[in-house]
Amino acid sequence: MFDTKSSGLYLSKILQSRDEMKFDENYGAFLLTMTPLNCIVLPFVPYAMINKPSPELNKFTMVLQYSVFIVICYLAFFIGSIFMIPFAYIRCITTKAQHINKAPTLIKKIIVASQVLLYIVVGIPILIFDSGSDFYYFWANNFRENLKQIIIVRSSSNITNVSIR
Repeated sequence: MFDTKSSGLYLSKILQSRDEMKFDENYGAFLLTMTPLNCIVLPFVPYAMINKPSPELNKFTMVLQYSVFIVICYLAFFIGSIFMIPFAYIRCITTKAQHINKAPTLIKKIIVASQVLLYIVVGIPILIFDSGSDFYYFWANNFRENLKQIIIVRSSSNITNVSIR
C-alpha cells in the first residue's frame, strides 16, 4: 500500500534535510564542483576516496577550480574598463565644460576653465591609474579571508513616515 508513496516520501525527506546541510570542511570542494570543472578536481578524487582530505586540500581545490571563473571575470572586467576609458574621458570633459557656463562670476569661470584644461592634459593618466586601483581591489576581494561571514554595516536612516508624507 505504501510502496507507491515511498519514493515521494523519500524525496520529501531529502528536500526537508537540504536546508539543514552545511558546507563540509573536508569534502566541500569535491561535492560542489560544477560540470566543466570536474576535470580540475578529477586528479584529487582518488586521494579523497582513499583518505579523508584535509581542510587545506579542500580549500586548495576550491581555489583552483574557481580561479578559472575569476580569470574569466577579470578579463571581462579588464577589457570593459579599458574600453570605457575614452568614453569616461570625453564625458568628464563635456561635464566640466558645461560647468564653465554655470559659474556665477568671471573668476569662477576662469578657475573652472583652468580645471578643464588641466583635466584635458592629465585626464587619461588619472583614469588609467584609477583602473589600476580597481584591478587591485578586484583581486584583493576575490582572495580575502573570512568569506564565511559577510558583514554589512547598517546605518540609521533619516527617512521617517512624516518625511515621506
